[in-house]
Amino acid sequence: MNKKKAKKLFDKYVNKQCTPEEVKLLDAYLESYQNRENIWSKQGYLNEDKERVWSQILDNIAPANTNKSSRLDIKRCLKYAAIFIIALFGLAFYFSNQPIQETHKIAVDDASIILKTANNILTSINVEEEKEFLDKTGTVVGKQNNGLLKYTTNSALKEEIYNEIIVPNGKTFKLVLSDGSKVHLNAGSSLRFPINFIENNNRQVFLKGEAFFDVTKNEESPFLVNAEGINVEVLGTQFSVNAYIGIEPYTVLQKGSVAVSNTSNSATNKIVIKPGQMAVSNADNIAITAVDIDDYLGWVNGVLIFNNETFVNIINKIERQYGVHITNNYLALNPIKFNGTFKDESIVDLLDTFKESVGFDYKITNNEIIIIQK
Repeated sequence: MNKKKAKKLFDKYVNKQCTPEEVKLLDAYLESYQNRENIWSKQGYLNEDKERVWSQILDNIAPANTNKSSRLDIKRCLKYAAIFIIALFGLAFYFSNQPIQETHKIAVDDASIILKTANNILTSINVEEEKEFLDKTGTVVGKQNNGLLKYTTNSALKEEIYNEIIVPNGKTFKLVLSDGSKVHLNAGSSLRFPINFIENNNRQVFLKGEAFFDVTKNEESPFLVNAEGINVEVLGTQFSVNAYIGIEPYTVLQKGSVAVSNTSNSATNKIVIKPGQMAVSNADNIAITAVDIDDYLGWVNGVLIFNNETFVNIINKIERQYGVHITNNYLALNPIKFNGTFKDESIVDLLDTFKESVGFDYKITNNEIIIIQK
């Protein structure tokens, strides 16, 4: 959200004119605002100014009700108001003393989604097209409908022939494998998979990056996801696997159960996890923790979520989500942790949120973003 839009929403909120959607947007904006405690003293506002705005905000909160749900809503609103009142004066001061800058222009890298066949033929996939894919005999093995490629079952095929989908930064893609299992590939990821699974054999795929799987149940043919540093074995379930380079690989389970193991010692260290748990694999063991799965699966619905994440990790997520390259010359930001939820914001709106929160500047040249200290 840019400064002009934020100021407009602040004004509408105080005047009781925000729609529910605008309140959610403002809430996400304020959630990412850092260093709230120092804003009052730095800007020199008087106590009566605080009380005046506080009164206006409290007027927007519905009178208390006797049922439990309403009491929880009031508590949430009070918490929101406390955040809002601190951020409002700091940003109001910023808005009144800074000119509104012209919107940055950014050229997003438009690399294509690629289908690689067994004989190393590369085909660019246009997500706005409908298309059939053939094997070397001319038989249809898959049908594309925009951003979805669905493979068909061929019981006459007795050997495993692998294809690979390669998804660049800035894009996602969906697959339906020949057994009906669904795969949603995140940006900067690839999946190598058989065009047809052989009956009673393991269903084995190879992942780089991140994907969400909704696996068709088949007890005679376990489904195996092989990724860098982690293996996941399932019969039928819903889960995600993240094995981007530079992080400890992990899987998060939404439904069913999976057995997780290290790639270095997969035969002896399998651990079964339950829904709502995350298994993180490192060189020596597998750590199991309970998590809010929405924090890890938001990307499936186009939501970018930062939950107490360091700025250096956030940069990696932004690069993948928007297909850009970011150089951070303000290294003091790297260890700072942030919370935030973004959906449908442009990359300029997202960067402006962080910029106004912690005080940095940035320059854009084509799809290159350089972050600098003010």
